[in-house]
Amino acid sequence: IAGGTGLTPMYQIIQQIIKDKNDHTEVKMIYGNITEDDILCREDLEAMRELSYVDIVFTLDKPSSDWREEAGYVTPDMIKKYLAPANQQPITVVCGPPPMMKAVVSTLKSLDYPKDRILSF
Repeated sequence: IAGGTGLTPMYQIIQQIIKDKNDHTEVKMIYGNITEDDILCREDLEAMRELSYVDIVFTLDKPSSDWREEAGYVTPDMIKKYLAPANQQPITVVCGPPPMMKAVVSTLKSLDYPKDRILSF
């Protein structure tokens, strides 16, 4: 789960997964921004999500009227809908503004994601 410039480490992780043909990691990412213009590396992310094992969902705090993806902050419902379920013991990586990270990590814990498998930086 990334917010704003918190995309940077996620982008690097995804690039490495794609580059390593022996890596069969599935990627599920929610990437939040304020507006559509704030989405960093959008063309690259759009290309990445064309791969069957990379699922990237965008959410915006202030979407335009023609925005077709998620709107608002990352919610428990978004996490349940787009990320691997807690019972699959996924590694969940969180990076973004401190208030977002605090809220998201708290939400993940409330949804029973294993604390030792939540990485935030």
